[in-house]
Amino acid sequence: MVQRASVSSRTSAPGSEKQATSPVQQAHPRTLTSQLLQMQQMYGNQAVSQMMKSYGSQNAQPIQRVTSYHQFAQTSRIGTKPAKILLDYWALLVRISQAMMAKSAKVPSVFSQAKVASITIQSNYVPKVLTPTDTLSPEQVKEYRQALEDLWSQLEYLEPDVDEAEAGTYAPPEPVDQIDPEKSPAVNNNKPTLKLYRKMHASEAQSIKQNGLPKAMTFNTSDSYKKYFTTSLSHTQEFQNANSTDASNEVVMEFVVDWDSYWKYVSDFAKPNQKTGVMSDRNSAIMNQERLVKGPRANFLVQDQVDQVHSAKEHHNIGVGQGNVADFNKFIISQRVMDVSEWQTAD
Repeated sequence: MVQRASVSSRTSAPGSEKQATSPVQQAHPRTLTSQLLQMQQMYGNQAVSQMMKSYGSQNAQPIQRVTSYHQFAQTSRIGTKPAKILLDYWALLVRISQAMMAKSAKVPSVFSQAKVASITIQSNYVPKVLTPTDTLSPEQVKEYRQALEDLWSQLEYLEPDVDEAEAGTYAPPEPVDQIDPEKSPAVNNNKPTLKLYRKMHASEAQSIKQNGLPKAMTFNTSDSYKKYFTTSLSHTQEFQNANSTDASNEVVMEFVVDWDSYWKYVSDFAKPNQKTGVMSDRNSAIMNQERLVKGPRANFLVQDQVDQVHSAKEHHNIGVGQGNVADFNKFIISQRVMDVSEWQTAD
């Protein structure tokens, strides 16, 4: 793996002043030649050599591991325009996605995902609307950065599978248990329902029973505050409520909700729990499968993971936000505090 040269080693390289006015600036930014020249300028000859080796090789190594925009920007030369940093970062994502395709060539399912990610990155709108000399407002930088960070999330999500594909150790993930809808003539007019569970202090449960869920969330009105629920009753045995200071007085509440309305809510509001910005978005409902699946896939990085849960009706955890708790509350049919024996012995 080739590491980046330090800022000092790049800026002190002889002839760097001449490189700044080289034909790189006149070349089309998407051509391989211009990318290699840019890499030589930014990272040195060794990086270019590694890049050329990676093309067409089934054992290709990316220039480096998937790098966040923040990490990348910190290594840029002082005074570099944000537009140039954004474009250089996009070009880096292109190179890494292409290397991932080469690394995963022996596993068709992983290669297919890497190919889709690479095509998505190369067709992104950012390089189509920016030039390295553009002057950007803070709002524009934030917009373009978010677009590129979404692409970074796709590569970070794929990276473990690509590594395993190259090493010959890849195994398809085990399927997650599906949720079966329930029906009862006495509940919801015999329309399908599902159950959600939340472990909490007894005083919180009492507040929800007396005042309703939206009112119970008003004690903390920050955009990042979420109330977490799970579709798996057995998951509540392992769940630790960070807001509860007295574990001996914890209870589990069961919420029966309308099946169709809940999945529409998921479609409208659910976001990957580790996607940049979702935690501070009051209108997002964050989703993951922590303690429901093993490995890094338990935490969600891309919307495709949310869509998979939605389409397959898989068990999951969801954090309801301030901006959508009223929508969530509308389809709650009933709620109750469960007997301890019901949830402590759940499979």
